[in-house]
Amino acid sequence: MQTEPFEAAETPPAFGFGRDGGEIGDSNCSISVLISDLRTAFRSSNFDHVEEILIAREEKLKRKMEKKKKQFELSRERLEIERLEKTEAEEALKSCKANCAGLDSMREKMDAMRERAKMADERAK
Repeated sequence: MQTEPFEAAETPPAFGFGRDGGEIGDSNCSISVLISDLRTAFRSSNFDHVEEILIAREEKLKRKMEKKKKQFELSRERLEIERLEKTEAEEALKSCKANCAGLDSMREKMDAMRERAKMADERAK
């Protein structure tokens, strides 16, 4: 029976710290990296640290979502106001066009009356 020579396993760095003891930027690590590091950790402080990071991320995302919801609602309100203003402007334009058409008709009638009056004056002479 042949045995494999024993190879010393490389120990993973403690969570959140590089081999040289400097901190890894864990707030920028992906969740999967954090969980992977967490699985290799044996201290509850590591679990607590990851929990803090994930909770902070979740809160940040919630705040961001709320801000986006407010922006969306404001945009929706502005759009509704613009639609109402557009409808009012279209109605005013329609009314103005109708008035113009009426005035054009009156002008044509006045021109026709003047022409008849002119012709009547010429016949009377």
